[in-house]
Amino acid sequence: MKPRFSVVIPCYNEAGYVADALHSLREQSYDSEYEIIVVDNNCTDRTADIARELGARVVTEINPGVCNARQKGTQASSGEIVISADADTTYAPGWLAKIDQIFRSDERIVAVVGPCRYIDGPLWGRAYARLLFGAVNLVYRATGRTCYATATNIAFRRTCWSGYDVNLTQGGDELDLLRKLRRKGRVVYDNTNPTNTSGRRLTRGLVYNLFVTLLVFYLLAYFVNRLCRRRVLGSAPAYRNNRSASSRHMQAAASAVLVALLLLLPFAQPRHYIARTSHSVVNYLQVLDSDGHRMIVLSLAGLFVAGLGAYWVLMSPYSQLFGPYPWRGDRTERVVALTFDDGPNEPYTSRIVDYLNSRNVKATFFQVGQCVERFPNTTATIAATGHVVGNHSLTHRFGTYLRPGRFERELERTQQILRCRLGKTPALVRSPWLWRQPTLLRMLSKRALQPVSGVFCHAFEVFQLDAATIARRAVAKTRPGTILIFHDGFDGRGGDRSQTVQAVKITTEALLAQGYRFVTVDELLHVPAYHQARSSHRDLDDCVS
Repeated sequence: MKPRFSVVIPCYNEAGYVADALHSLREQSYDSEYEIIVVDNNCTDRTADIARELGARVVTEINPGVCNARQKGTQASSGEIVISADADTTYAPGWLAKIDQIFRSDERIVAVVGPCRYIDGPLWGRAYARLLFGAVNLVYRATGRTCYATATNIAFRRTCWSGYDVNLTQGGDELDLLRKLRRKGRVVYDNTNPTNTSGRRLTRGLVYNLFVTLLVFYLLAYFVNRLCRRRVLGSAPAYRNNRSASSRHMQAAASAVLVALLLLLPFAQPRHYIARTSHSVVNYLQVLDSDGHRMIVLSLAGLFVAGLGAYWVLMSPYSQLFGPYPWRGDRTERVVALTFDDGPNEPYTSRIVDYLNSRNVKATFFQVGQCVERFPNTTATIAATGHVVGNHSLTHRFGTYLRPGRFERELERTQQILRCRLGKTPALVRSPWLWRQPTLLRMLSKRALQPVSGVFCHAFEVFQLDAATIARRAVAKTRPGTILIFHDGFDGRGGDRSQTVQAVKITTEALLAQGYRFVTVDELLHVPAYHQARSSHRDLDDCVS
């Protein structure tokens, strides 16, 4: 009989833990069939023998790494639903039954995720787990989106699994799996069904775990290896491996330098830049004095702070370091400018426009070129009814900033698209994610284009919180002269914006009741909204094509 569940446990020298994990799985109150698969990932102790003695099926994976082990275990599974588990983790008797109950409640559910709790180790570690999964639960309750999964507690339908990316490391396997599953259907987060895991990985201290284990080996390794499409940055040392302190700190130092390299990505060709540099960095650090570990940790902390500073300079709505990027206008009158990014996106853009027209409110729409090509009549209608249209790039892809000249070509192509639809050329531009850098602002200035920033109505409005929450935050942020940012699309790809439509109505009515007058951005900043379109034969040919 085909089992309902297959529980996959990757193992590398887990003789001291695996028996407890297997006993807890065997003692589940779940009545139907399920199998336990232990993956022997080059164990040199009795892990595999213990697993066989306790009735688990043992398969072997000679390629080292937890992603390879999970891949092999899942391929060997025969259950309808596969559960990723860990050898140093125990499971409450009702754990499996709760997962089954959620899956049976809705066939559209493709995965069920739960939290983990540290049962030993330092007090800060237990508090950290509570805070981390508490935040995941808050995001899920607010948005319906599961933003993080632990490999000790994730179950997914076998038919929705497309394989692990074996170029990734621990941390990366669960993040990448979650990303793929969200594309397939609904991922449920159940905060009431935790697993209990060992705190052995926390024994190196708070600073090391925060800045090395989490920041470098989990998050940085995930993004770098995905970016380069191969394993550039390896896994963290196994916690039961007795490596020397110098070896651990050498690897941490290499990671610190790679963090610094990552901060330079906006000014370089990322994939080739990291791939060429990383090996020479590691070779250089072979001679690192192990006594320098304090400096390494301090450097990591400094780089983390530098990363936050880089975000402020390059993407904060309020940064003016590289030149004027206005986020508000004249503060002497109760005026506010409503702006909308990432559209047009039907039917939501038209719903917003129809409502604004009914209240005689004018707004500014920063539009993505490929979306204008998708809904050209919407753009024409927006301008014809007195609203202002601005440029918001052609594709809304972050990678355009990383290639010299790419964003400039996108900007010019979008200007051409909008000129053909409007008969005039926009003079206002807002770069995606409010990105700014010296070369970008100089390029805009040469073209007499006015960059526009603003204040996000709500930090998570793009994820479609409920309309009342978005509107409440938008009203609270509004001051005389505010440029308020909503999204009638999402990342240039469309999507459901029904909550934004309702939030715009609630916000507008509340601000009207407070005596605010609505203006377009050009009125607020006292700049032109459009340049007169050129009437050359080339322009006409471009429009026809």
